[in-house]
Amino acid sequence: KSGRIARAFLEEQPDDAVPRFQYEDHIAALVNDRVWPDSTRAISELRLTIEYESASGWNRLFSAGKLSVDIVDYPGEWLLDLPLLGKSFADFSREAVELAALPVRSDLSQAWRELACAINPDADADEMTARHLAESFAAYLKACKLDERALSTLPPGRFLMPGDL
Repeated sequence: KSGRIARAFLEEQPDDAVPRFQYEDHIAALVNDRVWPDSTRAISELRLTIEYESASGWNRLFSAGKLSVDIVDYPGEWLLDLPLLGKSFADFSREAVELAALPVRSDLSQAWRELACAINPDADADEMTARHLAESFAAYLKACKLDERALSTLPPGRFLMPGDL
């Protein structure tokens, strides 16, 4: 309303190790093809820079304002993992077992729960056993996601959509 924005433009993102969000491709898909872009599969980012005139006369005298906004596109499934930051592994594990045993999930989690119950917790750690358990747990989460009951609390989301950070 006040007309203080001089211009807004895209710039190179600050971290060259992170892929650039394909803004132009997504806009083309929406406008030209009239299709919603595919879901995010990996992290990407984009920098939007806004040059503006300061509301303060004093600041306007010395320099134009410049604001850089870094936008990070993050797979939605990974956002499910944010609440895990405040939990211990023991708390997460207890909650995961409780959820898996609920009547609405018990048939989907049965193979994983049976496999987990067959493991001796006092045995030496074994990479193949851990991998097999993780794969079984991931299969249970995927079954929940695909199920017609629309189960949505499925952490860790990285088990549903692995990727690079």
